Amino acid sequence: MITIPTRLGRRIINWLDVTYHKIWLFWYMLRVCLVILKRAIIHDMTKYSKGEAPYYEELFFELLTVKYGSMDYYILQSKLGPAKLHHFEHNSHHPEHWSDGITEMTPLDQVEMLCD
Repeated sequence: MITIPTRLGRRIINWLDVTYHKIWLFWYMLRVCLVILKRAIIHDMTKYSKGEAPYYEELFFELLTVKYGSMDYYILQSKLGPAKLHHFEHNSHHPEHWSDGITEMTPLDQVEMLCD
């Protein structure tokens, strides 16, 4: 026969159950946060590489002054071609990294893309 705890007993059991749940939730959310933090630290590190840095260094100031969507903008973008290809190849937070675009991205890739 099961004995039903008193009102105080039920409150304590409920508190312990909720607290146990919150501790596990905290643990898993902390793990996700650490992954996001690591991604933030290594984000766009390839822009320092030999495959990208020379292109961005050469065109940096021109890119600052050109109007987005203008013909000059697209000309500069074409000059960045090899750097952009390298960047997309090595950074999974870009849809261009994937053969099927955004549908193949992980939720963390998508979060990083939105923050970018």
